[in-house]
Amino acid sequence: TYKAVRRETVFGGTIETFVAVKVIKPGRLDSERQQAQHVRELQVLSKVRSNHVVRYLQQGEERGELYYAMEFCSGGDLGTFSASRGGLTPAEVAVFGAQAAEGLKGVHEAGFVHCDVKPANLLLDQQPGGRGPQVKLSDFGSVQHCASAGDSTTAEDTLSGEPFRGSPMFASPEQLRQHRLDQRSDLYSLGITFWFLLLGRKPVEGGLAEIQAWHLDPAPHRIELPGTVPEGLVKLIGWLVEKEPGKRPGSADEVLEALR
Repeated sequence: TYKAVRRETVFGGTIETFVAVKVIKPGRLDSERQQAQHVRELQVLSKVRSNHVVRYLQQGEERGELYYAMEFCSGGDLGTFSASRGGLTPAEVAVFGAQAAEGLKGVHEAGFVHCDVKPANLLLDQQPGGRGPQVKLSDFGSVQHCASAGDSTTAEDTLSGEPFRGSPMFASPEQLRQHRLDQRSDLYSLGITFWFLLLGRKPVEGGLAEIQAWHLDPAPHRIELPGTVPEGLVKLIGWLVEKEPGKRPGSADEVLEALR
């Protein structure tokens, strides 16, 4: 993804704005599977209307390479911001977390699961007038259609032959098992994200095998956080990161209600 300048002519004048441009290299969309994933990514960006999802602007082709442009967020990402501070305050996590949940609500209502919710994909957009930055959900390269009660498949069905998409540190147990996913998978990832933001680091260290085992162990996570974190926020994280999807919040609205 690159930072670029977008120029538009209005009444004879030129308006310049910064945009983020994602370039699709030749060979990346050769298979039907890759093409379908690219279409899903563009569908989400064009369908979702939320102040907390990066805004899609246009797509095109330049010198044989496909690209699409999105709004540029000037404040970096929430993961880097949290790590630089050694963790955010509970009040900051509640505010930023609610904004992330609002973004996910828009994605889920459009019929999609993000599949890669993590601090690095929560961008900070600096607001004018000295107002605090706003979180915008980004990077829809792993997005899937949301499994629903009306599907002929069940949540236990596996995505046979599909490559794993997402980030193991923040992936739900069912995502690691490559089952079909619904919105509750994203909410698990949101819970791990809250945990990271409070610590300014990963909740667990280790290689891929250790991280997968941590998620797949049927025993509940032990939520170890500083004593300054309110009990209500600790309980919310524990609810979000339940190993069984049926024990988690059923929607982003429930997360928003808990954060109020």
